Amino acid sequence: MSNEYQFYGASKGRSVGLFSPADDASRSAQHAWGAIVQHSAGQTVWSSDELPAEFTEGYPDKGLFWAVLAALPHIPDNALCWLIAKEKSALYWPFKPTPDGQPNETPWRKPTGGKNKPEDLIREIYRQAAKRGIKLVWRPPHDEREQEQMWCADDLAVSRRDAAEEASKEPDNEF
Repeated sequence: MSNEYQFYGASKGRSVGLFSPADDASRSAQHAWGAIVQHSAGQTVWSSDELPAEFTEGYPDKGLFWAVLAALPHIPDNALCWLIAKEKSALYWPFKPTPDGQPNETPWRKPTGGKNKPEDLIREIYRQAAKRGIKLVWRPPHDEREQEQMWCADDLAVSRRDAAEEASKEPDNEF
């Protein structure tokens, strides 16, 4: 049995009301994320649909890093986990493999030398993964099934965002 896993994740930003006061906390950047972890044979090991739908502070791309962090406990020790995502994904630079296929040694740095915005999250992901011998490596989807799982993660993020949005609405005060 293979010790390879695939992570599929997505993050969706919150719709900000046009008529909210500028200093209203609901106008700050918030997102909800969705994630799925599957064994290389295709069995789902974990999904974020088990978690309560709630918003996380920060821009939506940051949600992908929170999703990876939440998925780590569900990936066995000493496993290789492919982070399946598009090349333009926030997961690309921090987890892009080196030319010889090894995990990135300096994931908190962009090729230009600049820092990635969520440096603290990236370092925590690498710290927790290294402690358990888990290798996290980005790659694009290779087939239709993997593309479909990316869409499932996207749908999960949308449904979690919508549920969190609904839960955060204040009840109307009718007189």
